[in-house]
Amino acid sequence: MNTEALILRKEPSLLTLFLRLSLPVMISQSTQKIILFFDLLFLSWYRSGQGELLINSSLAGGLTSFVTLSFFVITVSYSNAICAQYLGAKKQYMCGMVGSQVFFLTLLFYPIVLILSYFVGDFFSFFGHSQEQRALETLYARILLVYGGIPFILNGGLSGVFIGLGKTKVVMISNLIAMVVNIPLNYALIFGVGILPELGLPGAAYASVISAFIGVAILLAVYLSNTLNRDYMTRVIKWNWNIGKKLITFGTPSAVDVFLGTMVFNFFILVMNSYGTTVGAAVTIAINWDSTFFMPMVGVSAATTSLFGRYIGEGDLAKSQRVAKISYMVMASYALILGMCFLMFAPSMVRIFTSQMNHTPEVTALAVLFVRLASVYLFADAANLTFSGALRGAGDTRAAMCIVIIIYLIFGTAIYYFAFIKKIDPLQVWLIFILFAFMLGLGLFLRYLTGKWKKITLIK
Repeated sequence: MNTEALILRKEPSLLTLFLRLSLPVMISQSTQKIILFFDLLFLSWYRSGQGELLINSSLAGGLTSFVTLSFFVITVSYSNAICAQYLGAKKQYMCGMVGSQVFFLTLLFYPIVLILSYFVGDFFSFFGHSQEQRALETLYARILLVYGGIPFILNGGLSGVFIGLGKTKVVMISNLIAMVVNIPLNYALIFGVGILPELGLPGAAYASVISAFIGVAILLAVYLSNTLNRDYMTRVIKWNWNIGKKLITFGTPSAVDVFLGTMVFNFFILVMNSYGTTVGAAVTIAINWDSTFFMPMVGVSAATTSLFGRYIGEGDLAKSQRVAKISYMVMASYALILGMCFLMFAPSMVRIFTSQMNHTPEVTALAVLFVRLASVYLFADAANLTFSGALRGAGDTRAAMCIVIIIYLIFGTAIYYFAFIKKIDPLQVWLIFILFAFMLGLGLFLRYLTGKWKKITLIK
């Protein structure tokens, strides 16, 4: 009884610590989707009669560039878990060495990104998109890859270091400033304001690249500051094979998870676009709203990785498990509120995007249905992000990767078979997507329950 009372007295302090760590990351992740939201919104207003074409090209091009970059970004962002465990083990002087490897790996990965950028047009051709749409989405993707490759990868690695150290406000501030710059610049470069040219779709891509450079410059300034250098030796920039190997060994499975997940998700978007511009626009609107509110949950997952890993570094497995419980409680509460909003306000949410479209009634009706159905799988997303975050914090990334690969293969095969061969209704394809979300959440939860993550050694 005394032990239970002691745990109950300590629980609020752990919840408070978790919220202090996760809320800034939630805000940081939200800024990325807010930027995408305004990208699509401004492009839907840009030219009457071309709203469907422009937002479809922007989403397809943006997702394809994210798929290409995600493998490299997630690999270096595993600095989160490694720094968190070093911090918990009272070896914070090693965290600067983790940051050093981020710089070297960014330079190593960028030439690969440049090579891949030349093949994105072939990727769009495979799905039979119109020549006009293919030209626009290829241009959009290449701008993000060629000019944004370095800042996007470096931002992911340095953000991981700060989150692992528990300094999530730094990440939040850098992302907020980047967002504040991006939104007006986005509008100005799309429509042409003052001395800035009217670029249309490419303007949105260039605005994203410029804001990414600003965000990473802020992170670098703080990372190399006297205070962090004194505490974590951040100015010691040299290659360390041991830590570099850890980033690659444990980060690559997580990167494969996200890479395949984003690729399959992108495949799903492109398949839905193959049903025509009306279905493509409806899915784009629904995905835009869903992903805008989904990203805060990704922030909670990153905070879960950090705090879960910190307590493993301390050797306190019981507290790590309590972190996972708190994480799911927070995300499930958020999912409940969000699901109610989707059900009640879907028509108003959709109409914001449909004012300049050719098939407004058809797009609106289908998009409203998609948005309302999206509320169903939010709790599955909460489970997926909670337990994937916990497993990353423990270093159990390979088994999680295997689970994810199997489920993605099932989903991708099902989508291809039913959409391209059986040619079922697009609403039925959306229901398959919802089923896939539940399979993913359940698979990672069952892996967590095995407890095999307790036997993994990430740091020595």
